[in-house]
Amino acid sequence: MKKIFFAWVLSAILSTGIACSSHKTASSASAQKAKVEKKEKAQKTSEKGKSFETAIKVNDVPEEYAYVRKVCPTCRFVSQSLVKHNNKYYDVLTFKKSALKTVKFYFDISSFYPGLF
Repeated sequence: MKKIFFAWVLSAILSTGIACSSHKTASSASAQKAKVEKKEKAQKTSEKGKSFETAIKVNDVPEEYAYVRKVCPTCRFVSQSLVKHNNKYYDVLTFKKSALKTVKFYFDISSFYPGLF
């Protein structure tokens, strides 16, 4: 009887260990997936506004400058250009990020331009 009980306890312990390790593996896999998704989201965010294709939709010009202040507080204004690309209007703002680096931000202004005039 003791052998059967011991075998049952050993079996229960081993199956719990296996279940825990498989749970850890599943948990680890979901944590890894969440980490990859977070990295992809950050990458998409960093690409936002860097081209006509990823232009940021805005409702007015002050919104453009507020965005730049948020993502690049040390950037210094260089220029602003109105550009027509694929029959759509964009504001392209150029800023100096450092002595050697210039950055451009693309804004989709179709919600308010050319309806201004």
